[in-house]
Amino acid sequence: MIKMNGAYINGIDDKKTKDKTAENADGASTTDYILFSLTVPDASTGDIHYGLGKTVIASGGTANFNVNGLFFNIIDHGMKHGSCKRVWLSLGGAGTNTFTNIQKIFEKNDNTRNFLLGNLAAIAGIIEVVFSDLEFVGFDMDLEDGSLKDGMVPLIIELSKLKDYQFTFCPYSNESGWVDSLRGVYSGLNRQPVVGMNLQVYSGGAGNNPNTWTSYLKKNLSGTGLTESQAESFIWPIQSFDSEAQPVSTPDQMKHNLKNKWKSKGGSFWATQNLSQPGKTIYTWADYAGAITEGID
Repeated sequence: MIKMNGAYINGIDDKKTKDKTAENADGASTTDYILFSLTVPDASTGDIHYGLGKTVIASGGTANFNVNGLFFNIIDHGMKHGSCKRVWLSLGGAGTNTFTNIQKIFEKNDNTRNFLLGNLAAIAGIIEVVFSDLEFVGFDMDLEDGSLKDGMVPLIIELSKLKDYQFTFCPYSNESGWVDSLRGVYSGLNRQPVVGMNLQVYSGGAGNNPNTWTSYLKKNLSGTGLTESQAESFIWPIQSFDSEAQPVSTPDQMKHNLKNKWKSKGGSFWATQNLSQPGKTIYTWADYAGAITEGID
């Protein structure tokens, strides 16, 4: 099982903070770099953009030089000066319509679907080739629009047919829908490539109790492909230090929540761009990563 120790790495297209973000990783114990985010802005091409901007990173089944410009420095720095072992490509996010468009692409069932799948595989593939010492490159499903059943589930199934990728879910509500999605994936593949849920406990997920999600999953394991012991370590809280994503937690609070309140076996924090912005936090990436490391041990 994966032991998630993650950082959501955002704003990588911001020239003012991009290099600083890489430097902030120095000495941090974060093993899982979650690159936020890949988006699908329309249903006509299957092109992949970075974030809400117009930067195309893959088209026609081919990744372009923007993958290098956006991602390579932070991964390289994390592997040389931090503890990066795994990279996750976060897909979706609020306000992107990514999974609505993915759903439309699958409903059309034309060559756009092949472009979509090829684009995602190409981005993961070029990172795997350049950084061959990584354990793997996986996908984090941050569905905040569209249908779990008709957008996300078929995407995971079809990507898994291309290669044995690993996936995480990134929910903030709807336990039953996300657990049912586990069933849909398992039914379509007869195996379970989803290895955990990065559960938002801020903003739309404020008030979430990871123990409640774990309890629900353990009571509804039938058809998911998971065992009870796997379910006990499947829910990984994402905690925030961003004042615009309440509630905010200090490193000590993060550690306490993970270790004592939730007894979590994994966790991550939102989000690295704030480390480079004055007034956002007095703590470092290493502080937050260390809190997660101590909290999940």
